[in-house]
Amino acid sequence: MNSLHLFAGAGGGILGSILSGHKIIGAVEIDDDCQRVLRQRQDDGILEPFPIFGDVKTFLDTGCAELYLGVTD
Repeated sequence: MNSLHLFAGAGGGILGSILSGHKIIGAVEIDDDCQRVLRQRQDDGILEPFPIFGDVKTFLDTGCAELYLGVTD
């Protein structure tokens, strides 16, 4: 199952999804510190690489959200 995490925080929900067998295909999180934690966990190899987007309004307005239509379960 492919998951896109909105308001992802530092990744607690992402880890839960992974433990449930989901593949994370993207995350949206506006907080810079949380984004740094997610990137560091990717660099550490704890999380598989996936794109991290900032503000959800920008994610929607720039058409990024449309890229996930039909891809996200």
